[in-house]
Amino acid sequence: MDPPRANATMCFMAEASRPNRLRQATITFIGAWPTITILLYALNPLIGDWPMPLQTALLALLMVIALTWLVIPGLMWLAQRLGV
Repeated sequence: MDPPRANATMCFMAEASRPNRLRQATITFIGAWPTITILLYALNPLIGDWPMPLQTALLALLMVIALTWLVIPGLMWLAQRLGV
């Protein structure tokens, strides 16, 4: 069984290694807003006649893919390079 002091130290280290929520939210917004704007402009001529639930389903799918594998990793890399 770990001594209480070791558990407290591990708890503190876990808190320190968590990303700053405000920084994370800001980076997500900076990535999400232009991504959704570009997708809306690009897809509207193609899917503008579709029912709204289908439009939003496709938009959400493409946005999640773009944010998860392209936009957010790129912005996190840039933020680290800039020291933000």
